[in-house]
Amino acid sequence: MDGVAKIQELLDSDAGFRKQFVDDPVATLLSRGFRLPKDVRNSLRVFCRQVKRKPRIRGHYNL
Repeated sequence: MDGVAKIQELLDSDAGFRKQFVDDPVATLLSRGFRLPKDVRNSLRVFCRQVKRKPRIRGHYNL
């Protein structure tokens, strides 16, 4: 089974893994023996920071 399929299987079946992955995906994958090149680790960290940010509303809205 390739790495992506294994990660998907773990996310679907293991609630503990899923929680750890949401909190820190890089550390979680490394602790499970997945090998991630440095550029992939950095990209994953940047992506996770971006998706965890609260959305900002721009402009003036009359609510």
